Formats: sequence, C-alpha cells, structure tokens
Amino acid sequence: MRWLALGAPTATETAFRRQIEVDPFGLRIHAMAACLGLAMVASPTSIAEFAIVPPGLAWCIRVHRHWRASLALLAQPGFVALLAWLAWRLIALTWSPDRAQGWDELGVARFGLLTVACWPAMPYRRWFIPSLAFGFLVGNLTQVGHAVGSATGVDWLVWPRFPGRNSGWWDPVIAGSLLTGVLGLHLAAAAWGAGRWRIAGVVCSMLTAGAIVATGTRGAWLASGALIALVVGLLAFGAVRRAGSLRHAGVLVAVVVVGVLVVGFVARGPLGARVDAARAEIAGALEHADYSTDTGARIGMAFAALRALREHPIGGVGAGGYQAWTEVEFAPEHAPSLEPHAHAHNALLHELATTGLVGGAIACAFGLALFSGALRTFEGDGPPGYAHGPALALLGLALVSAFDVVHLNAQTAQLLAAVALLSANPRPRGVCS
Repeated sequence: MRWLALGAPTATETAFRRQIEVDPFGLRIHAMAACLGLAMVASPTSIAEFAIVPPGLAWCIRVHRHWRASLALLAQPGFVALLAWLAWRLIALTWSPDRAQGWDELGVARFGLLTVACWPAMPYRRWFIPSLAFGFLVGNLTQVGHAVGSATGVDWLVWPRFPGRNSGWWDPVIAGSLLTGVLGLHLAAAAWGAGRWRIAGVVCSMLTAGAIVATGTRGAWLASGALIALVVGLLAFGAVRRAGSLRHAGVLVAVVVVGVLVVGFVARGPLGARVDAARAEIAGALEHADYSTDTGARIGMAFAALRALREHPIGGVGAGGYQAWTEVEFAPEHAPSLEPHAHAHNALLHELATTGLVGGAIACAFGLALFSGALRTFEGDGPPGYAHGPALALLGLALVSAFDVVHLNAQTAQLLAAVALLSANPRPRGVCS
C-alpha cells in the first residue's frame, strides 16, 4: 500500500491518511463493498434500489474508523450545492399546487446516500470506475440476449418491449439516458487511454453506441452523437499540440460508426420507422399545434415550462407543481391536445418552471461544481483514460438532460450520484494498491 500526495497534505488528505494507517484491511473491504454497490447501479430498478446496502453496511461497521474522512465530504462544493438545492425545493413546496408530487421528487435524495457510503473508500477510486462500467456491460448483455431471443423464438431471453426498442432489462427511455452517460466513461479511455485500456475504451465505446441505437430512444441518439462529436473535436484540437491525436480521432470515429452502422443495419426497419415518426410528429407540433404525439407532447411541455418561468420567474410554480399547473393554466388555452406528464422532459426547463431562476441557478452550480472536480485528475485516480471518464459521463448526462429529467428519474439520478462520487474534489490525492 502506498499513499501519493502532492505538496503539503490538506485536511481531507490528513483524514484519509489516518484512516489508512489505522485500518488498511477494513478500508480494502469497504472498497470492495463500494465496487459492488456501484456495479448494482446498472441493475433493473428493483435491484438497483439496494445498491446502497453493501457500502452502507461497510460504512456503519467502520464508522469509528472513517468518521474524520466522512466529515471531509461536508467540504465538497457539490455536496453544499446539493444541500442548497434540497433546501430550496423544500421552500418551493410551500407554493406548489401538488405537494405530494413535490415530496415524491425529493425522494431522489436517497441516492445521495450511495455517495456518502462509498466516500470513505475513495482512495480506491481506480477500482470504482471499472466496477461501474462493468455493471452496464452486464446490462448490455441482456440487450444481446433480447436480440437473440427475438430472432430465435427463445421467449425467456425476450424483455417486454415495443417493436424496434431493444433496451434489455432497462426501460428504453431510461436506457438511452443511462448509456449516454456511460458512453462518456468509455470515450475518455478511447481518446486518452493507453495500451489495453485504450483498446477497452474503443471496443466498449462501439458496443455502448450500438446499444444506444438499439434502444430506439431518439433523444439519446442526438445526445450521444453530440458527445462523440465533442470528443472528436477535442482530439482534433489537441492535434495542434500532440502528433497522433488526429489519428486517434479518426480511429475512434471509424470504430464507433461501424458499431452504429451494424446495429442500424440489423434493425433498420424499426429504427427507420422511429426516425420517420419523429419527423412527422415535429412537423405536426410546430405547424399544426398537434401535441398528442410522443414528440409533439415533449415540444408542448417545453412551451409550458417556458410559460411557467415567464409568469413565475423567481420561484417557479412550486416543486412538483409542473403537471398540475400545466393542466390548469397552460393546456386549456394554449395546447388543448396536450396531456402533460409529471415533468417537462428537460432537466433545466423543469427546474426553471418549478423552482424558478433561483432553483435553476443552484442546479447549474451543482453541475459546475461536479464538472470542475471531474476535470482535475491526480496520479492513481484510475486506469489510463478512464480517470477522465467521469467528466465525459457528466457531459453525456448534461446533453441527454435536454430530453430527460435525469436528476429526478430514479435510475438516472442514481447514476448521477455515482458519477458525483467520482467527481468529488477535494478528494484524497492518492491511491491504495
């Protein structure tokens, strides 16, 4: 075991150093429990809800060993921003037209316990990233099983999904959002990894991109495409300074495109129908105010969120009040064909509509705190390339949040909590090996 620190130790490093000195074996067991919990994040909802159990038990058993390190979590800018977000949402409940829904939305705070439970084992961050990625690769295998079962008539491999939607054990829409974040983990290794880790990143990027196409989730298609384009752009920009970056960009694009084309060719009929339907639905919504379709409804709900912000700019319509306000104040006059959902299918618009500019600013501060922490990497943070993965995973979730309220849906909120853990800063700048 070795501890690597740069310069004088901070209070966080001192707390973790003490934990390592007094209980190295217990810390290693805690790290293993955290790895199991992070892998479980990729499970179906009924199992993922118990991801807190392994690291939570370790946290409770070892609390007398790690309590100083755990207190260091309170110094995290992201943690402070999260507490501010929760506090403002509690205040915004007081003027909400649907407080029951508001309390239900606050329930996602339970996933923050995963971050708390895994935090004392952060010196093993290099284990955490592969564990999270491995869990999603298992989920991808269920997509393969679904395709094989559908083609061969083996019913026990087939999940109940609409034609053209292969998402394995996840819901198709949720799968698209989850996998867009996970794609970021792999793209980082494909772009900036070395040796076998770069190969793993390229292969897993190809598999994940193909899996996203297979879900049939059009918002995730756009978000993941934008994420790939941004990574390639960064590599091309880096070519000015480093020879070979442009070649890496070309290889990455070629491999990912091959994966997408293979999946697209196999499922070209159903996927083509999804694209054609999207075109017709967008035209219907914009030209004829037809908000009765899937895509049309999302456009209508975005208009409703903007109207809510305009009429209630400071505090919004109240936490949980989006659907109730839209049904009474917006739809009858402006969109009679709209049947609004509980959220606006856009994370930022939903925050602005329900908690106003104040809530939106806090949410953006939370995201920026995590992203700035993820961008800072230290020796021992993770395998080559994958150490930068949390930053691209956050970027992927941010892009797909234009089509999904990732912080309020259970499974995407849990993934966000896992990535928030990996993005924590200040964090122990060292590694146990």
